[in-house]
Order: sequence, then structure tokens, then C-alpha cells
Amino acid sequence: MQIRHRIMTMAMALALFVAIGGPLAVLQGIAWVNMVHDFSKTGSLTQAVEKTFDGKHPCPLCKKISYSLRISALRRSGGSAAISLSCNSAD
Repeated sequence: MQIRHRIMTMAMALALFVAIGGPLAVLQGIAWVNMVHDFSKTGSLTQAVEKTFDGKHPCPLCKKISYSLRISALRRSGGSAAISLSCNSAD
């Protein structure tokens, strides 16, 4: 009985994680780490962090995440609005 309860609890936690956009948040974190790593090859760590979060230098993964967030927002709102919560402001 304990094992079944734990499995159900884990399944519910996973469903909640997916429902609130957890996978995109994880991907965004991965994108940011990769961007800082890549930008630090040609400049200082401070410059790399600034370039990562300035919104002017989105990576391909950031663009895909931004697109996915906009599509999801359009579906939820019936096509009347879109949002962008990723590391870039211009696609």
C-alpha cells in the first residue's frame, strides 16, 4: 500500500510539473548555462552573463522556447494574446 501511495504521489507531482510548464523552465535554464559558457569563450564571465540576459543575443533554443510559450499563450487565450518569458525579446 505504501508503494502505491508513493507512485501516485510521484505521478501527481510529475503531472503538476508538466502542467505548469516545468519542462520549458528546465530547457530555459539549460539554454542560459550554454549561452554563458559559449559567450565566455570570447569575453569575460561578466560580459558573458550580460550578453546572455540582455535579450539581444538569443540562442536557437531560446527562440524555440519563446515560440513555444507564445503558441501556448495563444491557445489558452483563444488567439487574442501572446507572451514572451524567455531570455530574448526579439525573435
